Formats: sequence, C-alpha cells, structure tokens
Amino acid sequence: MFIGINDGGTSTTSINGQFVFSQLLIDCLLRLISNEMDKNELIDYYEKAYEGNHVELANLNEFQKEYSPEKALWWYTRESFFYKTLNAALRKQTIDMMFLYRSYISDIHQQLQHHQLMCPIQVYRSQLMSTSELNYLQQQKGQLVSVNSFLSTSTDREVADIYTGETTQYNNIERVLFEIDADPKVVTAKPFADISRLSHFAVESEVLFMLGSIFRIESINCTKNQLWIIHMSLCHEDDHDLKEVLEYMKKQNGIEQTNLCTW
Repeated sequence: MFIGINDGGTSTTSINGQFVFSQLLIDCLLRLISNEMDKNELIDYYEKAYEGNHVELANLNEFQKEYSPEKALWWYTRESFFYKTLNAALRKQTIDMMFLYRSYISDIHQQLQHHQLMCPIQVYRSQLMSTSELNYLQQQKGQLVSVNSFLSTSTDREVADIYTGETTQYNNIERVLFEIDADPKVVTAKPFADISRLSHFAVESEVLFMLGSIFRIESINCTKNQLWIIHMSLCHEDDHDLKEVLEYMKKQNGIEQTNLCTW
C-alpha cells in the first residue's frame, strides 16, 4: 500500500524507482484520453470474470446503465465489483487494468478536486497490517511515502477504531492507527475531500485522499495495549526531499521544468 521514496539511505542516489514510476504512471493515466472502446472492454472483461455470479452481474449491468462522472465516488464507496477490482488493480499495479480504469480514476480525481477541503484537518485510519509492512514503514520514519491506492480516512477517531478492535489473534498481524495531518494550502496536485455527501455510506465522515498522495512519516509509537500509532503529514510541494526527487526525474527524463502538476 505504501511506497517509500528511498530504496535505502537518504540521498537521491538511492531513490526508489518504484516511487517515481508510480507517480509518473498516475500522471499518465490522468492525461490519457479514454474512449468507449476501453470502457466496453472493461465491461466485457468483468462479464466473463463474474460469469455465474448473479449479484455482481446485476451490479455490472446497473453500472453500465447508470454510471456518470458525477457518481464516481458513489460507485467507488459502494460494496461491489467496482471498488474491489479497482483497488486490486491499483495495489498490484496491474497496468493493463489501470489503463482500462483510467477514465474512472480521472472522474474520482475531478470530484475530489471539486470538493477539496479548504481548511487544515486531522484524520484517522485504522487497519490490521502485516508485521513486515509495519517494519518497512518503521524504516521509512522521517522519510516520504506515497500510497498506491485511494486512501480512505475518517474525521472521527472512534469510527476509525472500529476496524481494528481491541486485540488481534493472528501471528504477524499488527493493529495500526494512522493519525494524518493535512493542510490544503501545501498541496495542489493530489486533492483530498470530505466525501460524506458523495459516498454510498453517507454517515462515515469519510475523507478520501487521491491515489498517489505523498506523506511524511513523522513518528511511529506503540501503546501499552499493542496499538501502533503512525503519525503522518501530507507532504508540502516545496518539501526539500520532494524537490530532490523532481530534480532527479528532470535529469533522468531530460525535462527542463518539472513539478507535481506537470509530470
């Protein structure tokens, strides 16, 4: 889910190529023009994949008839094939499927831009996480990380806590709570918005961050009841480390001017 800026060390010579590639890929998907042929190919693919699954085929038929760009977030937050398959494609970085989804990714991006929060906010996200992924994030403490999917959070910490419970009975699984500070003044390329009124579940006080959002891991601590609290802040576009990445990309691609809005 998270991709660190550095492969090791703190210099630009160790920049993680996957971090750069994921940012470039997102930009390409948003820039490419989609057409009906791509949308039909996506529908055809899932008609075959869900053959015999009457529930999802009914959802697919409804999606094909009723979808509009203004309902992109409504469909994304609905429990159906759309949420499951889009997230799977993003997290696995399945490029051919991401390509077919590009118009819907663009629709979500535009809705987030239109409803961008205008004031600083602190939000929360709790989840169960493998010990190996937690160890990876601990190695990235103080560094930048990006998310390879849309990041769902809540303004209500108690709502966030529901998703982890009080204990975990599984080995190598950790309970994690993210505390995220986000200031809209510091970012323009990757929007975040309160989607409560746009969501299929309108009561969740949900704030959604754009795919590819970049955060700095400020601290990671464990409480007495074995809950890991990871404090992150949305990255400022003038951040020194991020500027180094942009400079690195400029050299690699021969681009004279590079910023988050022009990748």
